Amino acid sequence: MKKQCSIEINGEEIKFIKENIKHLKKDKNFYCTYDDNKNSRIEIKEILRKSNLNVIIEGEEIFLHRMIVPKMNKGRMNLFVKNKVVEIFHHIENIIFDYEVINVERREIEIVMYCINIKDSLFMNEEVFSGSTIKSVIPIQQLYINKYKKKIKNREFTMIIYRNKYVYIVEIKNNTLVRNKVINEVKEDSNLEILEFLKAANNEEDKKGLYIITGNKGENIKIANLYEIKKSFSANFN
Repeated sequence: MKKQCSIEINGEEIKFIKENIKHLKKDKNFYCTYDDNKNSRIEIKEILRKSNLNVIIEGEEIFLHRMIVPKMNKGRMNLFVKNKVVEIFHHIENIIFDYEVINVERREIEIVMYCINIKDSLFMNEEVFSGSTIKSVIPIQQLYINKYKKKIKNREFTMIIYRNKYVYIVEIKNNTLVRNKVINEVKEDSNLEILEFLKAANNEEDKKGLYIITGNKGENIKIANLYEIKKSFSANFN
């Protein structure tokens, strides 16, 4: 019987996670970079081949598309969503997608479609994953949303998540993702990109929660406001 294995993956690394993925505490993870050397590549492929994999996608922005559709059963809805993905992206070999029902009326359903382009991810390397069984695929942003949305009282909030070499910004309304951005933390203009994303929340800090998640050893979450963000980044916020 294949064992369960959780991994984080981006364009450069495969990271094996020892703990339950719900907690995501970095100090309990162990990391193994796929490109280290030939021996490690062979060992990693052998582990993957023998495992049922829960795959966490790092460093990829989520494309969102909301729409209202007639009521239909799940099978027809799955086909409808797949056809919509083809209509938008044309070629879907590199696209992973899912959808969520966010409102149900008498004759109509409102859904939001989530898509990620993984063409630059190691996840697309057939040699690495040959023989593996993929049990689930989820973007890391969604794990954080699932983890914190029940703990945060605001129904509308923004989270800034610093994890590994990326900054993830997610905006939530009525417990549903409405906007997101992924920033490479090492870029010189990273802070300006964060501020640009937050401009839409300007003068609304009393209505929305702004939460920053940082820390390499475990995760610390703090409540911030736009004044603190502006002061910390020392940039214009007009």
